[in-house]
Amino acid sequence: MKTSKGFFENPIQRRLRQMLTLQPFTTVKDGQFMEDLFNGYYRLYIVSNGVVIGLFRWLEEGQYSVEEIRKQFKHDGQFTGSFLLSLVDLGLLIVEGDNYQNRPLASTLLIKENPNYQGN
Repeated sequence: MKTSKGFFENPIQRRLRQMLTLQPFTTVKDGQFMEDLFNGYYRLYIVSNGVVIGLFRWLEEGQYSVEEIRKQFKHDGQFTGSFLLSLVDLGLLIVEGDNYQNRPLASTLLIKENPNYQGN
């Protein structure tokens, strides 16, 4: 679709432009778009933090408790538990009892030394 200035834009670009001009949401679909957008950002933020701090690489060495992970990465205890549970919910970690370990997907895609690494 062409904009008023003659540029082509895809449906996502058009919807973002409409949102940035502060037009009110008129349908449930608009609200769902925003919810999906923010949920995607949340997921990206959680996963990228795990990659940046080296959590997935460290968990390749074995299973560790929340306390061991907290000490290794010098995190707040409550934050660490929530962070790890978020990664479990995203399907990247397995929790067995009190111990966490990588799922195969995390081992394959989120460790820099792996040829299938998907980070930058």
